[in-house]
Parts: sequence; structure tokens; C-alpha cells
Amino acid sequence: MEHLNSEKKHDIEHLLNNFGKVQSNDRQEIIYGISDNSGGLISKFNDYFIDRSKIKVKDKAYFFHLMAVMLDAGLALIETLKILSRRTTNERFSRILNTIAYHVEHGMTLSKAMSYFPEVFTDAETGIIKSGEAIGHLDKMLFKLSEQTERSYDLTLKIKTALVYPVLVFISLLAAGAVLMFVVIPKLIAIFESSKAQLPLSTRIFVGISDFLINFWWAISILAVLAYIFFRVYENTTTGKLKIDYFKLKLPIVGDLVKKLLIAKFVNMLEIMVSAGMSITKILEITASAMGNEVYRLMILQIKNKVEQGEKISDNMAIAPFLFPEEVSQMIRIGEQSASLDRSANKLAKHFETEAEHSVKRLTAAFEPIVIILIAVVVGLVAMAILGPIFSLTEVL
Repeated sequence: MEHLNSEKKHDIEHLLNNFGKVQSNDRQEIIYGISDNSGGLISKFNDYFIDRSKIKVKDKAYFFHLMAVMLDAGLALIETLKILSRRTTNERFSRILNTIAYHVEHGMTLSKAMSYFPEVFTDAETGIIKSGEAIGHLDKMLFKLSEQTERSYDLTLKIKTALVYPVLVFISLLAAGAVLMFVVIPKLIAIFESSKAQLPLSTRIFVGISDFLINFWWAISILAVLAYIFFRVYENTTTGKLKIDYFKLKLPIVGDLVKKLLIAKFVNMLEIMVSAGMSITKILEITASAMGNEVYRLMILQIKNKVEQGEKISDNMAIAPFLFPEEVSQMIRIGEQSASLDRSANKLAKHFETEAEHSVKRLTAAFEPIVIILIAVVVGLVAMAILGPIFSLTEVL
């Protein structure tokens, strides 16, 4: 970076520090397929976990942004890749970037080198970068890609943050129920039996459930594992995946949120790939495979087939209002008519991302009173079934 002016160099250094500090020299430079780790058994064991570690979406978004900034500043692509590989704290990502830099240095295009890692870089991302290379504006495409990836990450983070409270409450209730059934009630059974008093129905129900769980926990565990295996197998079948994904879309409240997220994902990808100059049929093909929902995948592939026959995207969206609301097909139609499909898609993306955020807030707001009521009911039942007989025995004694 020596040839850059001091201002640009300072800005890039600041961004790089946010991405990660320069890693120690004892980190072995590994290039997949070229120079693997030559260490012993422990190193091989460590490699197994490194090569299967997850690369965060945030890290990838920042990588795209840094690449764009550094290329725009005049740095060579190979130098940029090598600098970023030394900066990232994720060792697997470092190895991937080293491998990409090696292939680029030996004459391969960036998009081709990235395509060797489909579990990290999606078809859409490599396609966008390929288009940027073709038109000579790789930095601009990387800026767009980083912005889209960052927006997607922020939305996902907001949803996960909103789900923390209900998940913690659910886990706490399960833990409290387990302690009650496996520890508290068994200790109280002896007291109840020695008193020879007639226990109320609610108490007898709790005692029966506790006995059943203690005596048959192994059978319940086996059934739970078998049910999970059956679900996973069924989910991987064509029919099962379609029915499960359709069920997700039909769920009250949650289904509406899922649809908004999928529509936002679709129009986000549409906007960036159209602006990259990719053909509409290729865009629809890539988008369909990246949706993560079988119902939307099949519908988008059907739209692709109709587009190949000369029909419009918007006309085919309009026949599926359950998947694509009227405002989506109308905005896409406007984009098609005015040759500004990317701008229409961008407006739709921002709209549905905002709608998804509002849906999450409404879902959280609706969940809070439900949680309070649920806790009150559980506490009431426990008090009636367990504490009631205890107070009665105390009075007798």
C-alpha cells in the first residue's frame, strides 16, 4: 500500500483494523490443493475443525466492502486478497483467501476462483463478480454486494435478537418443569403417601406425569430421536420439503413474516444482479436455487420458463398473490415498462425489509402478554397441585 496517498492509506488501515489485526507469522499459509498442513496428528485434527468452521455473514460483508475500497483506491487484486487473508481472524477464511489469491495470481479470474468454494460464496455472488469483471467495474459490483450482504445480515440479526426473549422463556419453563417432575414431586410423594390423605385430582395428575417420566424417560428419548430422524428424512424428500415449506408460509403471524423475508431476499438478489447486467433468465435460475423455500423455488422456476417463452415476470407473479402480493407484481411491472427493474426491485427490498422489522416487533409485542399468561397459568397449577396439599398437611399436623 506504499504507493497510496496518506489519506487513502489511513482510511484503508482503519477499515482493516476493524476487519482484524495482522495475524502472527506462526500461522501456516495453507492453499487448498497446493500446500496442505504438513504437521502431525494434532495438526490434522485441528485442521478438521478449522475446515468445517463457519464463516459469518458479517465477515463476508466486510470482506466485500474492504475489497471494493482497496480496489477503488488503486491496489492490485492479488495484493488486496493477500492483505485480507493476513487480517481475518477466521483461519478458514484466511485459507480460502490464500487459495483464491494463488489461483488469481496464476491467471484465473476472481469469480472462477471463488466458485471453488460454493459453501462460502453463493452462485449469485460469483455471478455478480463475474459481471463486474466483464464490464470492468469490479469495485462497483463489490460495493453493491457488500451493501446487500450487510443489509441481509442486519435484518437477520434483528430477528435473532427479537427471538432471544421467547426462546429463553421457553427453555426456562422446560428446565423448571424438569426440576419439578424429576426432583421436587418424587420427594413430596413420600410425604403424601405417609399422610394417607385424599389428594386432589390436580395433584394426582402431576404425580402420575412425574411417575411416567421417571419410569419411561428412556422410551420418550428413543421416540424423540426416532421422530427427529423421521422428520429429517421426510424433510429431505421432494414432497416433504414442499409440504413443510408450505406449512411455514401458512402459519399464523409467523408465516407472514417468513413471506416478507423471502420476498425481500428475492428482490434484493434481483436488484443487484440486474444492475450487474446478468440475463433475466440466469437471474431467476440463481435466485430460485438460493431462496431456501421449495414453494418459492418452484414458482420462480415456473416464472423463468414463462419468461423464456416471451412472457413478463410481473404477469406471472400476478397469478400467485399468496407468494407475491399485488404491490410486488405492480412494482415489477413498472420496472419492466420503464426499463428500470433494478430500481423497482431496490424500492421493494427496502419496503419489505422494513415490513419484516415491523412484523418482528409486532410478534414480540404479542408474545409478551402470552408469556405472562402462560407463566401465571403454570404457577397457578403448581400452587394448586403441590402447595395446596402441603398446606393442608401442615394444618392437620
